[in-house]
Amino acid sequence: MWLAPQLEQAAHTVRILLVEDDPDFAALVHLYVAGLAGRPVLSAAQTLGHALEALRAAAFDLVLTDLGLPDCSGLETLERIAAVTACPIIVLTAADEPGIRETALEAGAYEFLQKWDLDSAMLSRLVRLAAMQARTFRSLRQSEARFRGLTQLSSDWYWEQDSEFRLTFMSSHMGERTGLAAADYLGRRRWDLPALNLTRADWERHRAQLERREPFREFEMQRRSDDGGSVWLSISGEPVYDADGRFLGYRGVGRDITAQKRAQAALERFRTALDRSADMFFLVDMKENRVLDFNETASAALGYSREELTGMRSDLILAGRTLEEIRASHEELLRKRMQTGETMYRRKDGSTFPVEVRRTVLETADGGQILVINSRDLTERRIEEARKSAHLRYQQRIAAFGQSALACRDSQELAEVAAQQVLLAFGGDTVAYVERGPHPGQLAARALVGEAAGGQRTAECSIDPLTAASADDPISRVLETGTRFSADGRFMPFEWARRAAAAIVPVPGDSGERGALCAVSCIRSFGDEELNFLDAVAAVLSAGLKRLESEQRLAFLAQFDSLTGLPNRALLADRFAQMIEQTRRRGLILGVLFVDLDDFKAVNDTLGHAAGDELLREVARRLGETVRPGDTVARISGDEFALVLADLARQEDAALVAQKVVEQLASPFQVSGHEVLVTASVGIALYPADGHDAETLLGAADAAMYRAKQSGRNAFQFFTPEINQRTRARALLGAELRRALEREEFTLAYQPKYDLATLQPCGAEALLRWNHPERGLVPPSQFVHVLEESGLIVRVGEWLLRRACADVKACAAAGVRPVPVAVNLSARQFRSHDLGACIRGVIASEAIAPQLIELEITESHLMHDPVQATNVMRALRDEGIRITIDDFGTGYSSLAYLTRFPVAALKIDRSFVAGIGRETSDPAIVRTIIEMARTLGFTVIAEGVETQSQVAFLRRFGCHQAQGYFFARPMPIDQFIALIGSDTEPVSGKLRSA
Repeated sequence: MWLAPQLEQAAHTVRILLVEDDPDFAALVHLYVAGLAGRPVLSAAQTLGHALEALRAAAFDLVLTDLGLPDCSGLETLERIAAVTACPIIVLTAADEPGIRETALEAGAYEFLQKWDLDSAMLSRLVRLAAMQARTFRSLRQSEARFRGLTQLSSDWYWEQDSEFRLTFMSSHMGERTGLAAADYLGRRRWDLPALNLTRADWERHRAQLERREPFREFEMQRRSDDGGSVWLSISGEPVYDADGRFLGYRGVGRDITAQKRAQAALERFRTALDRSADMFFLVDMKENRVLDFNETASAALGYSREELTGMRSDLILAGRTLEEIRASHEELLRKRMQTGETMYRRKDGSTFPVEVRRTVLETADGGQILVINSRDLTERRIEEARKSAHLRYQQRIAAFGQSALACRDSQELAEVAAQQVLLAFGGDTVAYVERGPHPGQLAARALVGEAAGGQRTAECSIDPLTAASADDPISRVLETGTRFSADGRFMPFEWARRAAAAIVPVPGDSGERGALCAVSCIRSFGDEELNFLDAVAAVLSAGLKRLESEQRLAFLAQFDSLTGLPNRALLADRFAQMIEQTRRRGLILGVLFVDLDDFKAVNDTLGHAAGDELLREVARRLGETVRPGDTVARISGDEFALVLADLARQEDAALVAQKVVEQLASPFQVSGHEVLVTASVGIALYPADGHDAETLLGAADAAMYRAKQSGRNAFQFFTPEINQRTRARALLGAELRRALEREEFTLAYQPKYDLATLQPCGAEALLRWNHPERGLVPPSQFVHVLEESGLIVRVGEWLLRRACADVKACAAAGVRPVPVAVNLSARQFRSHDLGACIRGVIASEAIAPQLIELEITESHLMHDPVQATNVMRALRDEGIRITIDDFGTGYSSLAYLTRFPVAALKIDRSFVAGIGRETSDPAIVRTIIEMARTLGFTVIAEGVETQSQVAFLRRFGCHQAQGYFFARPMPIDQFIALIGSDTEPVSGKLRSA
């Protein structure tokens, strides 16, 4: 090998170590060495120990040793010397043992000589051999040092494998380079330790390659390091053979590529981030105007493959730009270094799209310039901006329509405004509001605006003629299903609507869809945003139409009855006043009939209110058929109607109409599958004889109707002065009764009840009295019926019950024995839904025992609605209150119901008691009532007892109690308390004296 002059060294002096304990032979060797050329240096050691110390202290080129030494002998001497030096060892011995030469050579000796064979020529030859081998070893060590130095300076390290692929050597600096411990790998195969990036199959392929004795390059492994991280290694190697061609193993180099892998991973991450970016990135050669590189977003947006887009000229991507224009823009960019703006890109299919562009210039190492372009597709933004603009425009149209809708007073006008607002929002289209036509299978465009309206549009009203439509056309389908429609408009039922696109939304009504709002266009399509806008307009239109209908409905209800459709009292008064004025001018007669149905309540109670409403509608229809077109039929309230008859020539004409009304209403009605019979009472008043204004005439007719009811019903009655006088008196009496309640003019009188067995007082009946400040004591027969008619009986009845409870409490306070007090209930009280709660409240507030209060209910009131009566009486009985049927025998009670009623007593009507002692059937009736009551377990009470014979009869047949003038007249509470507390026996004495 040629060496540079500075690396050449001086000739090497051979150093020899003589290990010999024979001084004579040692002197001979010294003599031989002194005569050799090159002046070799000879050192001597007489023991093995001294020899080993010398070998460790200095480097020798040749060792001459005897096997027999003072401290060691035989082959052991050779083996121990060979263990510490690599130089040739010549064995010099005087022994002549058989086979020792072969054994010594196998143990590491370079040559084996007998001492007597050594001469100066032999020694000279051995020295030359040692010099040659020393130079060889020195050259090898220098080569190894240089190799080691190079590997130390590089990132590579050296390694060796044996024929079994076990690592036998690794450069010491391998651990410094990688952080891996070489000791962990020596003696092991490469695949004995795991690699994070390699699978079993990868190792099998590498092992097969080694077994085929093939060289390998850049075999990469990722090893886990001691610090918990990982290290990437790149290994290259080639097989090693000896001089005979035997395979010895592999040797090669390894390199730490962790930094490269990390840089590569970072680059891949950056590339992936660019590829996944929503923006497009380009690198363009500014000189050639060709694309150098780009991300996947760019190729996907333009529709090119990577191969197609790489190297493409810029003018093929920039729509509408020439190369000259592009170069000119580059010159401006070089001055500014950065530019932003918007332009258009062309796709592979020729379509274009807007982009936002940011351009910068990158200087390269060779002085070139690369254009870095960051582009963002503006298509979605433009669509979103257009959508927002349209949404804002739609909102403005909806708001404008909402304001306009409030001012519309006509449904036609409202529909036209709705269509116009949609037209303004969409622009250049045709819009219509469509409803079902008057005939099946027909549609009508109630409002039509837009370019397709043509001659069908007018300034005031845009209405399309009725057009036949099949059931499966889009508009009919929307009206049937209530779902909106957006599709091809060629199948629309109207000729003007057969455009490229159509959008239809339903306009809701109270029941189903009232109509549809339609938009058609040949220049645009309709998406969800447009359908939502149409829905909003349809909702406002629907609300506006409902408002108009509600206003019309309210206007109707303000003047007409909602149930029958007849004029109500307000409209009747207006028409009545007009008819009176017309009648006055013509000098004719005007008649008013006040019609009231007899026993209408029974229909509601038995068949229900729905049946009652049906009956009232039928009555209204029949009344309408009885009058002339110029007459008026009105519903006043409930079951009351009024008929105003204009232009009568005679009073008798009114009577004829009244009779016709009575006959018409007397015919059976079919109500809810039942035949219903009702009658009517009719009152007649005439203008100008009975009054000069509507209110007076209606009042007169009402009074006459009331008189007709009193006369037997199912008849008519003219108004007379006598009726007027009675009506006025009844109205005046009603007003006085209201004041009497407020002024506490009512009082109670108590008529004692006697036990017919002991003839002692056992209770009393509380009777209402009116102490009028001017007329004095007014009997009940003169005012109770007015209390019933006016409804005051409920308030007066509650006062009576509360006062009776207070008087019972006063009896207890006076120290007399407690006796029950009976209180009468009116029909109106008994029908009250809160009767039980009211009675319980009064009794609780006065803190008296419920057993001290008895309630008397007339037999006729119970039989009016037996089921309801039973429920009420059970509730009262459960409270501990006794119930008595008053006036028994006059109401045609059913014995079946009598057994169901939870009553405690029967009070025989005074009309039967008065007949006792006469040759009539009354005594038999009284006897029968007593026997029946006793059989059913009821207490029997006789009222109106005035004679001794009546008392005797009642006692003989077992009547329990009696009351009447024979015993005592009604009296104030203080006298009743005195009677209860008296020890005298006036009744017994009266019977004895008789």
